[in-house]
Amino acid sequence: MSKTITHAWGMKALEALGLVAMAATLAAAQTHNVLTADEKTAGYTSLYNGKDLTGWRSWDVTSAPPSWESAAESTWQVLNIKTGQSNTGSLITTDGSFMNFDFKVEWATSTNGNSGIFIRYLTNPPTGAKNAWGGAFGPESQVVDVNNSDGNSDLHRAGDLYDMIPVADAQRNWVFNGSKVGGVEVYRYNQFRIIAFGNHVAHYGNGHKLLEYIAHSKAWNDAYAQSKYNGQPLYGEAHAGSMYFQNHGQTNIHFRDVRIKNLGADAKQNPWAKGSAYLVNPNDTTSGLKENLTFLDNLTFGPVAIKAPAFAGRNGLGLRTDGTTLYFANHGDYVVRVGDLTGRTGAEIRVRGSDRIALPSGNGRVISVRSGSGISGLIGPQSK
Repeated sequence: MSKTITHAWGMKALEALGLVAMAATLAAAQTHNVLTADEKTAGYTSLYNGKDLTGWRSWDVTSAPPSWESAAESTWQVLNIKTGQSNTGSLITTDGSFMNFDFKVEWATSTNGNSGIFIRYLTNPPTGAKNAWGGAFGPESQVVDVNNSDGNSDLHRAGDLYDMIPVADAQRNWVFNGSKVGGVEVYRYNQFRIIAFGNHVAHYGNGHKLLEYIAHSKAWNDAYAQSKYNGQPLYGEAHAGSMYFQNHGQTNIHFRDVRIKNLGADAKQNPWAKGSAYLVNPNDTTSGLKENLTFLDNLTFGPVAIKAPAFAGRNGLGLRTDGTTLYFANHGDYVVRVGDLTGRTGAEIRVRGSDRIALPSGNGRVISVRSGSGISGLIGPQSK
């Protein structure tokens, strides 16, 4: 039987979600680019300090490229492409080097934006090796808006292993694309995750597994033979390298909450090893990584936002609102956290079946949705 949940908010949560005085808004704590206590305990490291480009560099020099900046977005900052320079001098990589890792980031593109995240990128490649786009050294996870011509091409869509392996058909609509309201860009962030250990790699987008592959397997070899990387032997090697963000010539592509957990070489840290909580079946090393993890929706609600078609649910959950309540068209067991537009959050609320959450007055946004069955906690905490 359906019920509307109202008691879970409490006075403090209602107060936090209401539209309050400007002084309180300005005092809201920064909610991005800072590790949570759980992330620190789990061993994650922040790669972006939310202040400047410390820890980032060009591929060929130790200083950061001038085409990138740390730009204010709200009470936090983001890594941003400020000038579209499609050349080697505009590439930005981390100082650190990683081979086995659990990497998490949130990204948002402007309309028609195009970028990419390369893993295991070599800043000191062999003499004479190709440097321009890094494809000779490490695989690229595509970052692109659907309005970009590349974003509608097979093997070049958001989340794809670029030019190699596509996102699973069931997850083709996983991404929140850029949009404009009154001619102004509206950035909707996507939670993206790459888990890699040896030849095993998986991509996650907004909490759902997009693809999974084993380098040098038959399927991978077949894709490699048909790709633009054929003939570049370093491309498929599981070597240590940096995380590399691409400037493809489009500006105003934002990255925030950039963090990584170094899994090292210890076989016990291998997410694909027997007994791993990452696996669908911990006793079956061929079962693959779990399909669903915590994801952030960043959907807004309120007098204007609830009328937007973009509010329609993503990731197969069917998250909906009628203006006074939130509910799931596809019934399940979820835990939802709602907040205001300044970054403050209310309590988590359990939603089962046809239950609805009564919304407080004023505008707000859905901060996060996770499984109520505990699946999300197996691969680290949710972002805040």
